[in-house]
Amino acid sequence: MPRQLLAVLLSFLPAIAAQAQEARGMSWGSSSNDATGSGVVFVGCHGLPRSAQGGCDAYQGDTDCRLALPLLCISVDGRPRPGGLITAGKGHAMPADFYAGWAAGEVRAGWRVAGLRLRSRAAADALCATQFGNGWRLAEFHDGVREGSGENGVPASHGGWAFYANGALAQDTRYWVANFDTAANCWDKSAVQQMPQISR
Repeated sequence: MPRQLLAVLLSFLPAIAAQAQEARGMSWGSSSNDATGSGVVFVGCHGLPRSAQGGCDAYQGDTDCRLALPLLCISVDGRPRPGGLITAGKGHAMPADFYAGWAAGEVRAGWRVAGLRLRSRAAADALCATQFGNGWRLAEFHDGVREGSGENGVPASHGGWAFYANGALAQDTRYWVANFDTAANCWDKSAVQQMPQISR
């Protein structure tokens, strides 16, 4: 590489590094569900452990993209909603069941990956599929289906902010989760797009 070109490239690195320091992605935590016992987990914005902000930021991201978190991987297979799932708390802006949907599948903790390595939703989905098999992808903010919808011919109505799924997750870490309709993902940040591509 010519020295002049190398010098130009190196001159941009401090600016990229500064932008990377500001880049944030959305993370969720988890909690158990005592209503149905083992086998069901509740994951969401305010799950444990709490983020530095106390919850997630579903619009701009809450967690430094330089940090390595496990991917929240999901396989949606249409399994029926178990009985006894709790629709906790008041509904805030939406009815309470909006915040306690059933994802009709299983979640697993994926590889621990720095957010800066997640260059696109497709790249994150591919990591889940590589680790767990076809049909696995990165979980998404709207994966929860509201109670009474999506069954018996009733169109599915998706909620947000949290959902139930089968699985077991540690409560000592946050997880990377996607949001398809906001800029809350690490790959939405220009600094991430400028970082060198790194393969696993």
